[in-house]
Amino acid sequence: MRTVMFDPLDAAELSPQEKQVLHLAAADGFTDKQIAQRLGLSPRTVSTYWDRMRVKLGAKSRIQVLYLAITKGLQAFLQRKLKR
Repeated sequence: MRTVMFDPLDAAELSPQEKQVLHLAAADGFTDKQIAQRLGLSPRTVSTYWDRMRVKLGAKSRIQVLYLAITKGLQAFLQRKLKR
């Protein structure tokens, strides 16, 4: 019998806005304030996107969201999606 591991990144349905926030934080190292300015949002909205990503990915912290993104290769996926 084969064991199939659950991968939270495969199951996550991140919105385009969440992908933008994750991309700016992971690829460019932006702070929430910088992300908010770049996207024309309030810092509170950016924080809400982080909260939603944590829930969707089953992560306990923002750092864990970034860790999952980087180690699981979501960074490349986000770059492709953002260029479309």
